Parts: sequence; structure tokens; C-alpha cells
Amino acid sequence: INYATKVYMTPFEKYTGLFAEQGTFDIPEHYAIGVAVKANKKITVAMDIQRINYSNVASIANSGPLASETSQFFAACPDKDTDATKCFTGADNGLGFGWTDQTVYKLGVAYEHDKKWSFRGGLNYGKSPIPDDQLLFNMLAPATVEKHLTFGFSYRPNKKNEFSFNYMRAFNNEQTGPTVFQPPGAPAGSTFDNAAISMNQHSIGATWGLNI
Repeated sequence: INYATKVYMTPFEKYTGLFAEQGTFDIPEHYAIGVAVKANKKITVAMDIQRINYSNVASIANSGPLASETSQFFAACPDKDTDATKCFTGADNGLGFGWTDQTVYKLGVAYEHDKKWSFRGGLNYGKSPIPDDQLLFNMLAPATVEKHLTFGFSYRPNKKNEFSFNYMRAFNNEQTGPTVFQPPGAPAGSTFDNAAISMNQHSIGATWGLNI
């Protein structure tokens, strides 16, 4: 079991007019529970469930503009009808990415071949925290990926040196959402899921460790 409190970061000075709360972009609170089972002397299987509370960070959780209803640009801002300036980007109730809290499921396997070679692999799934009506602002950072695959190995030629390699594949995931842009012949006032964002990633890393 592990728990990490919200990490309060100093504001991004160059983004005071973009991120809510004058450029603040804190790291959200998260917690997890997991178990590791040693199948035999060489194989260990681990499983985790993690919860990430994005809703506690205004710049991430505040609702963004609704592309499906331009008259409700600040739809979720409590000050929209009294002082709309408090809803602008950078304000305390300013536009955000509209993310919801996320639950992530993880499965990993480690195989100790011998004293020199170790191999690792893992799967990770978490439903996208981006609601379908929040695509407009999330074009800035389309973190739509839901499934990750990882693989790595380590080689220890002697007691002092260790070389490690890792690869991560984040599989493509596309989200679509409604906008006011209508195809020809569409009924007035109707909306269509004709906005889309997607993302996929490849990541490769290598490290060298030296025991002095």
C-alpha cells in the first residue's frame, strides 16, 4: 500500500495567463494497493491498482470550453453570470482540461535468469480521464492513451557495473466529441461528434549503473 499527498508546485511564471490559479500546476494526490507473488525462485508477478485524484488540481480538473455550445464557453465556472473575468484562463476558476479522477490497473512480471541477466515486462490500463465534451482545450496535450506495454532487461557483467534497457509502447487511442460545426443539410442547432484527438507513444531508455 502506498499513498502520496498532493505536491504543491511553484507557479509557472510563463503560463500565469494559461493555467488556472495564476499558472499553478500541482501534482495530484494518488494512492495504490498491490501485491507481489513469487511464483518460483526466478519469477515474480506483481499487480497494482492505483487511483489518481486529478479533481483536486484546478488547472487539470476545471472544465474547459465546450465546442458543442459556444454560448456556454464557461459552462462550469461559478462566476460566469456575475464576473466572467474570473473564468478566463489563469484565473482561480479559469478554464482547465476538465480531467476526471482515474483508476489505473497494472500487471508486471520479473524474471531473474541468472546473476547476470534480468528481464521485466508489464501491462497498464487506465480509462482516459478526458470526457468527450472536453476535447477542445485538450488539443494542447491530448493525453488520450489508455493502454501501455513495457519491456526491459538488465545485464550485470560484474559486481560493479549494471546496464539496463527499457521500452514503452503507449497504444493509440482516439476520442471523438461534439462540436457546433455541422455537415451540410444538418438540422439547425444539432451537434455531431466531428472533433477528434488521439495520441500514441514509443519510448526507449538505457542506463548504466556503477557500484563504487
